[in-house]
Amino acid sequence: RARVGMVFTDTDPWMAGAMLEQGTLRVGDQLFLRANDASPIPVTITAIRDDATQADVTEASAPQGVFLSFKPFYPESIQSVESGAVLVGDVTRANQD
Repeated sequence: RARVGMVFTDTDPWMAGAMLEQGTLRVGDQLFLRANDASPIPVTITAIRDDATQADVTEASAPQGVFLSFKPFYPESIQSVESGAVLVGDVTRANQD
């Protein structure tokens, strides 16, 4: 689970700063982006940069600040995403909070 800040959806791939709150995140992971009052958007993590070292990494674990690049599974899912969105690995958790 990662809480993301502002999501830049006008780029390809999408980008956002995030704080990992739980678990481990890896490049290639398929997750769900849950934004306020919207259906979860399935995404794939394409790159991770560690905030502390500014180095590109292939995985990160909580608690860790990161900058993420990710692509939505479906191009038609592109939309504006407000701050406070959450990335989760389980669609049932994406519908909670």
